[in-house]
Amino acid sequence: MAELSEECGIFAALSLTGQDDVVPFVYNGLFSLQHRGQEAAGIALLDQAKIDVYKGLGYVHEALRELEERAPESPMALGHVRSNQSGERSVVSAQPFVGHTAHGDIAIANNGNLINSRALRDDLCSRGTLLQTRIDSEILLALMARNSRLETAQAISQAASQAVGAFSLVLMDNKSLYALRDPQGMKPLCVGKLGDIMMVSSESCAFENCGAELLFEVEPGEMVTISREGIKRQKVLAEADPALCVFEYIYLARPDSILAGKNVHQTRRALGRELGREKPIKADLVMAAPESGISAALGLATELGIPYEIGLVKNRYVGRTFIRPDQKTRQNALRLKLTPISSVLKGKRVVLVDDSIVRGNTSRKTVQLLREGGAKEVYVYIASPPFRYPCYYGVDATSKDELISSRLDKEELGKAIGADGLEFLSIEGLYRAIGVNAQEICSACFSGKYPTVIEL
Repeated sequence: MAELSEECGIFAALSLTGQDDVVPFVYNGLFSLQHRGQEAAGIALLDQAKIDVYKGLGYVHEALRELEERAPESPMALGHVRSNQSGERSVVSAQPFVGHTAHGDIAIANNGNLINSRALRDDLCSRGTLLQTRIDSEILLALMARNSRLETAQAISQAASQAVGAFSLVLMDNKSLYALRDPQGMKPLCVGKLGDIMMVSSESCAFENCGAELLFEVEPGEMVTISREGIKRQKVLAEADPALCVFEYIYLARPDSILAGKNVHQTRRALGRELGREKPIKADLVMAAPESGISAALGLATELGIPYEIGLVKNRYVGRTFIRPDQKTRQNALRLKLTPISSVLKGKRVVLVDDSIVRGNTSRKTVQLLREGGAKEVYVYIASPPFRYPCYYGVDATSKDELISSRLDKEELGKAIGADGLEFLSIEGLYRAIGVNAQEICSACFSGKYPTVIEL
């Protein structure tokens, strides 16, 4: 229940025979990635030799109502869902972007955030390039379009080599799909297959929902080109230490996804078990902050031998409150979202397990709801370290001032959210549970050690 949002999710598909309609798969794939963005959605599809784009604001079914009604068939399509994190809320800035270039029509979608975007934008504008938005994808497309003498794949890699920060890119022309991750692999990207249909997704969970299988995860710095001729994999960006965003494991990814070969649900259970080993406690029940705390709560309950219970009921039709555009709307949505089960909570010592505390508003309200439900004592256990430093790579926490752990110590924070006690997983315990070392993952939000030079 962290008050965080990921920038977006991407799903694309191509028919190797050219005979299959892939639009329904891309549409369904975006539904599977709806947790990565609820503000806007779009699909670009190949129509003869040109690329058409359908996009709008809202959930997938809202944003793509026109596509549902027209339902054009296409052997290749690229889709995107976006959160409000970018600060641009118009349809114009919704992705995919389509450009008419010397290479023909090109569609692009990106997950991530370039920390040198301002410098790139200023340079493009000084050279006479007209940009309609402040979205990184448009910048990358413009950089690619300037390399008109290069082949498409070379132009893409040349543009990406100028980018600093996090990016997982998927592009399409009238023949091929191109998937590319930044040199440190900060954002996930993977390739799947269903018969003669190849797919690219931000998360593997979308493949299963389409009946497809995961083939491989795109490596950091790798470009994958998919066409009727097959699959081509090549390293096109300089080697760097891997730095997958740790919050993919903690919160952002769906529990049924695979990241770097690890199941997300099992990893979150391991985080809970490690937290239980570090911070043992006696209580009557363990419960999760719905729904992001469930896996960790199960792990902690197992480790401590305390019964796991459901203490709050979630209204599934409200949506994920963290992604709402302003604080007042977040708080109103939370009141509709959760209801305490008094018969479970009354007179009990409760351990509430959550994935993180960012701004503290959600935790404070949740503890209040548990007390209203009759809980005698509420202890908040967080399956990650304190979130003290801003993220500049695509997670919606770019100001240190809004991070409550950067202002308050553990005891002060516990009082601020109304808990009888508050505990965090140590950063060493985080690495142990995931099975990585500090050099293999981006945990800058906890450590303050960023994997790239920050240019703001």
